[in-house]
Amino acid sequence: MVPPLPIFSPLPIDPCYAAYPDDDARYQHENRRISWKSLALLADSTFNTYIPYGWGFTVYRVRFDGDSDERFQSALDRFDLWLRCLVRAVRYGDDNVRDNFTGPNDSTDQIAERLYNQVFEFDPASLPDDTVITEPEGDEDFFPVGAAFSEWVASLDVDLAASRGNARYHQCLIVDKTALVTLEKLPAEVPPLHHYETNNEHSRSLFSTYNNAWVWVLDRQSNERLAAGENVDFSPWLRVRLPTIEALWFERPKGNLWRLDWRQLTQEDRHKWETVAWWHPQALIINGVTRQVRESRAKRKDQGILTL
Repeated sequence: MVPPLPIFSPLPIDPCYAAYPDDDARYQHENRRISWKSLALLADSTFNTYIPYGWGFTVYRVRFDGDSDERFQSALDRFDLWLRCLVRAVRYGDDNVRDNFTGPNDSTDQIAERLYNQVFEFDPASLPDDTVITEPEGDEDFFPVGAAFSEWVASLDVDLAASRGNARYHQCLIVDKTALVTLEKLPAEVPPLHHYETNNEHSRSLFSTYNNAWVWVLDRQSNERLAAGENVDFSPWLRVRLPTIEALWFERPKGNLWRLDWRQLTQEDRHKWETVAWWHPQALIINGVTRQVRESRAKRKDQGILTL
């Protein structure tokens, strides 16, 4: 049984002004923060008619032998908990609040509280013909999951052209056994947040904790191109690390992402570039740098300069 959708309270058109209506100096200072602009995006109910005033993804749970509802729910709870933590942590890395620490009900708190990931189960055993392949590494195939996602989006009867900036209709997340294991390694509790400059050890500890957690992200349009028989020489599904999931959702409405081909958002893994790829908004730049490093190392090794 699918649980009812959450109902989030409406937001004012300018949430930042509503927070500081009588303090123009504070308003001008705060309004430069990206988080207030992200919150203002959610204020437009027409932007997300499915879950107004909220954000998040459709998550497909790919069942496997030996899994359980309790195990999946525990991992998903940790995923949501840490994603909210990362959203809130943005305030401590923002230049505009370094000398003006925020109190309760900050814009980052409001964004974190409006997160909702809707889960659908996907059982590969229910498919008589199509097969979901989750191993070995590099041979994964989530095409049937993408087909189910396209069918779900079509059932919503939304104007996809007008909603091209809304990631909920264009990308879905997938949790298979491999991804689930990475989520299970997240601590069940998040530590208190601190300003990055005043506690670098804390920020490094946080980074090492959550940077190894990831899920799959599937691009609906790339998967549909594959279904139509187009020669798609890049994967419609990529791994996405926990720290970049917020960008996956909030960078799209700016127009920076939906104008890019999925290939341009595909980052080669630094060590396993032939089998592992990641979603990243700056994939083109990162790939250029890492390829130069690989070529330089290979050349030096051929010359006997580098032995490792």
